[in-house]
Amino acid sequence: MQFAVNWSPEAASLLDDGIIQIDLFKCPDWDNLVADAKAQHPSYIHFPLTIGTNQRPSWDFKAIHHWLATTDTQFVNCHITPNTAVFPSDISHDDLMPSLIDDVQTLVNEFGKERVIIENCPYFAGNVGDGYMQQGINPQVFHDIITATGCGFLLDMAHVVLVTDFLGWSFEDIICALPVQHIREFHITGIGAWSTGVRGDHMPMEAVDWQRLDFCVEQFKAGVWRVPDVIAFEYGGIEMLKDLCGSDKHALEKQVPRLYQ
Repeated sequence: MQFAVNWSPEAASLLDDGIIQIDLFKCPDWDNLVADAKAQHPSYIHFPLTIGTNQRPSWDFKAIHHWLATTDTQFVNCHITPNTAVFPSDISHDDLMPSLIDDVQTLVNEFGKERVIIENCPYFAGNVGDGYMQQGINPQVFHDIITATGCGFLLDMAHVVLVTDFLGWSFEDIICALPVQHIREFHITGIGAWSTGVRGDHMPMEAVDWQRLDFCVEQFKAGVWRVPDVIAFEYGGIEMLKDLCGSDKHALEKQVPRLYQ
């Protein structure tokens, strides 16, 4: 298992000074940023691929193969985000699944089922207006895609929190209903107020976030959930992510060592 953190100037400085220890930097597919990260430490790419948005015609397989060959990227991740721009808002589960499965199967055909992972995404106040569909957060969606394609699962803890808080559901019930025996990657962040006032993820950890993480870690230790190949703390960054969520050096200095342990 490897531990990663979002690349940021703050994390890079802390690593340079020997204050934090990590196995990988997690990076977007931005040439200049990846070059800076790789020059300092092993790094991997988190791709912006989406499923259920008609994005497939623009997928650049040549670029993805390049990143797989030139970085420490193990997985081709994709986000399950069916959108009302593509599907009727009242579409049934059975009618939705063929299109989602077809998109993921396209990635599996290109990169192999052992490299493709699907991520659960948030349905909350921050993206409902952008057309995100509640049907896409149904745990059965992920089970059905994995059964059909043989791909793996990327479990994002904070995304489950946003969904369950927004809809008044049980965090433990929903996260355990996801395909936890197929986890290959696991993402962690805190939940807090973005600069826009929306309550979202990619924030430093608070007490309740540590409690939820403790629950997840116990599932890994007990063998109830598959132990991930990669665990990533997704706090910190540049540009829009920093503007929304911050990239506080002191928070990284305090929380990354605890997460690494």
